Amino acid sequence: MTNKKRGVVLIAAGAALLLAALFLIFANFREADKADKTAANALQKLDAAIAAQQAQTETTSAPEAESAADPEPAEQEDAALEIDGQMYICIIEIPKIGVRLPVMREWSYDNLAAAPCRYSGSVAGRNIIIAGHNYKGFFSRLQELNSGDKIYLTTIDGVRHDYEVDYSVLVGGNDLPTMKSGSDSWDLTVFTCTWSGWSRVTVRAVLVN
Repeated sequence: MTNKKRGVVLIAAGAALLLAALFLIFANFREADKADKTAANALQKLDAAIAAQQAQTETTSAPEAESAADPEPAEQEDAALEIDGQMYICIIEIPKIGVRLPVMREWSYDNLAAAPCRYSGSVAGRNIIIAGHNYKGFFSRLQELNSGDKIYLTTIDGVRHDYEVDYSVLVGGNDLPTMKSGSDSWDLTVFTCTWSGWSRVTVRAVLVN
């Protein structure tokens, strides 16, 4: 192959790679935009459902129900509400990075494309882990959180749980034991993947109220 032909081939290959990169970027923007709209729609309906449920509880709850003994926190499961065929357990708010999103009860790759998901644990058990994509409207700015920053989880009974960030750490993409370890020293974990996908930005927080 002559140098001229080799140059043409290299230019063509470079152009193909550039087009592929642009296509991936465009596809990611489309996915993020779709996720924003899906999450916003679910959040609006979840807000309304929580408000309606609170109103109903206030009018029907009996005094003796308040004195009933609660099960141990580790044995509790978070209640869920169905919105458009999906089950949601809470709303997550992170004021510093402008996040307010619904959280699905079960995680899957399809669910993560629509909203953050409970990865494991529970709010009641004080060991919940929440995963979310690094879309612009989701957890793309999670690495900006520092010790003392606030995170709020509002469960479907309308109770807001206040957390403070303890620390952030990078966890290997497949390092599940580390992701779940140390739950006796934190009450909430929120994580998302880095842009490379090789590790996870992981924020640990403790319950303060």
